[in-house]
Order: sequence, then structure tokens, then C-alpha cells
Amino acid sequence: MRAELRRAAYSLLSLAVVLCAACGTAEPPRSATPTAAAGTPSPADAAALPTVEVRTPTPAASPQPLATVTGANEPLPGRIAFTAAGDLWVWQGSSGSQLTSGGAAAQPAWSPDGAQLVFVQSGLSYSDLALIGARGGTVRTLTENGSTLPPGSFERSADVIWAFSPTFSPDGREIGYASQIAPPTGTPLLDQPLALMRRSVVPGAATDVLYQDAYAHVGRIAYTPDGSQIIFSITPVDRRAPSRLMSYDRQRGVTAPLAGAPDQSYDPALSPDGRWLVFATRDGAHTDIFALNLRQGGLTRLTQRADARAPAISPDGSYLAYLAVAPGGAGFDLWIAELYSDATGRLFAGESRRITTDLQIDATSGLSWGR
Repeated sequence: MRAELRRAAYSLLSLAVVLCAACGTAEPPRSATPTAAAGTPSPADAAALPTVEVRTPTPAASPQPLATVTGANEPLPGRIAFTAAGDLWVWQGSSGSQLTSGGAAAQPAWSPDGAQLVFVQSGLSYSDLALIGARGGTVRTLTENGSTLPPGSFERSADVIWAFSPTFSPDGREIGYASQIAPPTGTPLLDQPLALMRRSVVPGAATDVLYQDAYAHVGRIAYTPDGSQIIFSITPVDRRAPSRLMSYDRQRGVTAPLAGAPDQSYDPALSPDGRWLVFATRDGAHTDIFALNLRQGGLTRLTQRADARAPAISPDGSYLAYLAVAPGGAGFDLWIAELYSDATGRLFAGESRRITTDLQIDATSGLSWGR
């Protein structure tokens, strides 16, 4: 058991660094073991953690809010899903409500109709995709990546898989996500890199591998509103090259670097009309939110905070949400800014406003802004 816990802890640390590779340079790990997104208050803190607690997947959901917090700003349109301390939260209007308990949830994403969320549910050395209703309730697991073999055994370690970054297709019929295509192999065990996958929303459905790179992990995923492309980030396994954004053409089955997107970019999200792609980019010592016009070209910097990431645009296209740490803050909080565009097609963000206070939102889980 101790051996498996040590392996799970190392796995969690390794992928936390991979998911946040654009936030700084870290010493390459000895293996490419991916991990569940940990609720660290800062991307740079992940590599400094001496231990990681691995919890069994018991996100007991309730139809009533488990906890609520209230913001000091005007009500926001739609609903924003995020994770804090391993539990799902939903911000609606001017307050937020905790949706799950158990500390094993991460990376929520809304369905197109706003009726449910898909998220990552972590276990001992593995993670699954799961669904939950917009108000909580029963958790429905979509994948079976765990193992029934004895904890701590070599056989169990060679029988588990990690899955991350789920998101719904625009028609709600499938889920795109990042996952290993097979359990670890070899002696010592070596993990497979995270590939771009898709599957039906039906539990137990078959999966398709859309893109894989033997030397890179697939990160956060975003479908274009018309469903023609999947935009995603990749980070080299050894992290010696920068992370970058890629585009998968669903009709042709072709993947290529996304034109116009700078290196060291990650956390992609699209505007409802598909015109703008927003993402986080490391620029020197700073990480801020940028916008790329997918129709006309042109890159615009939207924030000047040095630690902003996980952008999302409201369903009506009028607001930008992102995560950042306030001066003297205890961790990542939710921030918003109004969006404007001019006659030249450039996008601008107004003054940012802090919505939560020291909620310590999990930045690697990101934001999902739904109806």
C-alpha cells in the first residue's frame, strides 16, 4: 500500500507540473507519470509540495448546496463551474454554492444545455470521467479506469489509467478529453502520454483516439461552436520545449499547430460565436490572458496581472472570467472583466473586478461558463 501511495503521490506531482508547464520551468521528472489536477493555490507551488494526499473517489453529491459564498459585485449571467479543495462549485448570479463533497473532483465542464456537468473523479492512482446534474444529486461514472487488484501491488499499478480535461461537443453527444490509451508498461512501469480522445456520453461506450504524441501530453480541450475543430494544448513530456496550442480538424482528421497562437500557451476557451479564442500565455516572467481572432487573425493581450489563467467567456459574449491571485491573497480567486471590440476587430477587456475572496480555487481545474 505504501509503495502505491508513493507512486500516486509522485504521479500527482508530475502532472501538476505538466499542466502548469507554461507557468514556469521545472526540473524534468524521472518518469512521465500523469496525475489528477491538485488544488494548489499557485502553479509554481506544485513542485515544492513534499507530499500529496490521494483520496478515494467519494464525491457524495447533494441536491442542496453544501456551502455557499456571496460576492460583492453585480449578478453575472449564466453559471460558472469551478473546483475548490477538490469539490465542485457553481457560481450563479452573485453567489456560489458547493455541489459535491469528498475532495476527489476536478475540471468541471457544462453540457451545452446546462443540465449537467462532466468532471474528473480521482481515485488511488487513476481518474475517471463522471457526470452530475446542475443541482447535484447522483454521480454517474462514465469510465472504468481503476482496478480491483490488491492495493500496493505491481499488478494493480499496471492496470490503471488517468483521464483529464473533459469537455462536451457543441451538440452534447460526445465528450472530448485527454487520457492514456493504455495502462503503464515495462519494468519499471512507464506511463503512456495523455492523448486526445473522444467518447459518447453513454457509460461504457467505446473511445476513439484522435491524436497522440509519444513525446507530449494533451492538456485542456475546447470545441469550436460549429463542432468542426478541437483546439487543445500539448506539453512535451520532458518539458524542454514550450507548450503550444494545436487544432484538430474533425472532418479531415488532421492535427496542426494553431496559426497565430504563441508558444507557452495553454487553457484555451472560445467565445460563443467562435470568433475569439482566449487562452493563458507565459510572457517572460508573467502569465496573462490573450485573445486570438480566429477569423481575421491578430493577437490581443487582455490582462496585465502576471498570474492570470483559466479564461472563460460568458454565454452572451459580454464578460471574460479568469483566475488570478490578488495582492496578499491566499490563493486563486474568480475575476471578471467586460469585453469590448472595435471596428478593426480587436478585442478589449475593461477593468477587472474580483468576485470571490480567498476561496482558493483550483487553477488547474479551470473555469466553465455555461447557461
